[in-house]
Amino acid sequence: MEKRGRGEEGEAVNFINTLKSDLLREPPEACQQMRTNEPDKFSMLQVLDHIDGAGWSLNPSCTTVYSVWRWLPELKWGMTLNQHREEVLGPIEGLRQITLLLILFYLPLFGILVRYQLRVLTRPIAGLVEAAESGTILEYPRAEVSEVNVLAIALQENEKRITKANQAKDEFLASMSHELRTPLTSIIGNSELLKNKTVDEETRSIIEAVERAGRGQLALVNDILDVSKLESGKFTIDKQPYDLSKLLNDLLLTFSPQAEDAGLLFSITQKNREERLLIGDEQRIMQILINLIGNGLKFTNQGGLQLTTWVEDNHLIYQVKDSGVGMPPAVLDKLFGRFEQADSSISRRFGGSGLGLYISQNLTMLMGGEITVSSEEGVGSLFTLRLPYQQSELPVKPLRQEKAAPVTDEPFSGHILVAEDTPELQLLERRILEGFGLTVTTANDGQEAVDLVKNNSFDAVIMDMQMPVMDGIEATKVIRASGNTIPIIALTANVMQKHRDAFDEAGCDCFLGKPINKNELLAVLKDCVNRG
Repeated sequence: MEKRGRGEEGEAVNFINTLKSDLLREPPEACQQMRTNEPDKFSMLQVLDHIDGAGWSLNPSCTTVYSVWRWLPELKWGMTLNQHREEVLGPIEGLRQITLLLILFYLPLFGILVRYQLRVLTRPIAGLVEAAESGTILEYPRAEVSEVNVLAIALQENEKRITKANQAKDEFLASMSHELRTPLTSIIGNSELLKNKTVDEETRSIIEAVERAGRGQLALVNDILDVSKLESGKFTIDKQPYDLSKLLNDLLLTFSPQAEDAGLLFSITQKNREERLLIGDEQRIMQILINLIGNGLKFTNQGGLQLTTWVEDNHLIYQVKDSGVGMPPAVLDKLFGRFEQADSSISRRFGGSGLGLYISQNLTMLMGGEITVSSEEGVGSLFTLRLPYQQSELPVKPLRQEKAAPVTDEPFSGHILVAEDTPELQLLERRILEGFGLTVTTANDGQEAVDLVKNNSFDAVIMDMQMPVMDGIEATKVIRASGNTIPIIALTANVMQKHRDAFDEAGCDCFLGKPINKNELLAVLKDCVNRG
């Protein structure tokens, strides 16, 4: 269709419009009215006004189309190119659908790829964290991610340094224990011998003071070793059936003389009468109670101390109540810290290292319990120990009421070889054993002990483990390798668990730590030699 219009100066212009349908040649009346009233919406009318442009507009039939219109002055023609909405959006819609299909297809693949990459990154990190937490960082293998390997190497080097430092600390503690226990054995042992042979009260009191000082130093050495084991995670709890009444009776026999000497009352009340043995680590429970009772007596000038037990909410309760100096609330929170005491004057007035309660609390937590404390200055303190209550199937045997067990009983007869390189301890051990009625032969080192066992008949060997020429462990292995089954008692100042394990592996039958406890020595000898 060709139309004519007017140019800039009113001259005639030509306008050609090609319609897809003849039906659109004569638009409805409303469309014609719109062309008259709103000419700016029609690209054909704009190009007649010499306006160039492009965009969505209306064609002569008032249909929305995408148009490009230009005025051609050379020809004095106006031209519009129209594309219907369906023709414009059709390819776009098709492209959109194709794009959507591609997204739906590739998105899972992309997710799988991302997940794989995350696993590649996170799995080595998770493995590294697990290895660090479980203590197996040195066995951690190389990963696919170089950054993780760098971190792993740093952690492994750090672990090696820590292991080396712990080994150095263990060796130092073992050496310190040996070097301190050896003279303490002589001090405490000879003090006991002198005390039993002395009649003069003044001389006896001096000897007892020396013995108390030695035992005080021994307690400090034991506390330091316990702290080391607790902090290295090497402290183990050995749960076995035990008699609660016997444990309490042992505490009564232990502390009654001390309380009596101090003019204090000491009593134990057992509210729970047990028909069966209980399950727990008797040695560690005793250690905690000895610390609590010992502290109570030490800080009490008048009145006394009472230990009470009962069962509550499936827990065994030990309550230690004293009428001592008491403590202000401000110090209770730090009471269970290492080297902590109520105030700086405590150590000057009463002595102590401040390790006892720290060790007691950690032992209690290892056994699944807790310690609480309340106190008032000038009134006293109340310590409450709560431990899991567990009965065994074993019945309790009747408890014989007895006084402190004697260090000697009826005499022995037998021949004991003592392998000990320290002359002072040789003499002490000889005196103790001969006091039991035994014959004693001494050896200065492990090689000499091996030769004596080979060429003589002994009822038992008391073997020091740290000696020159040949140590006790090697000597024990040589004796066992020869087929000799003579009882060998390891007597040593090296009391750490790794040393005990080494003695057992070498073939020792029993273990005794220095300083020598006569009751423990007697108990071992009863199983090794014959009575006279």
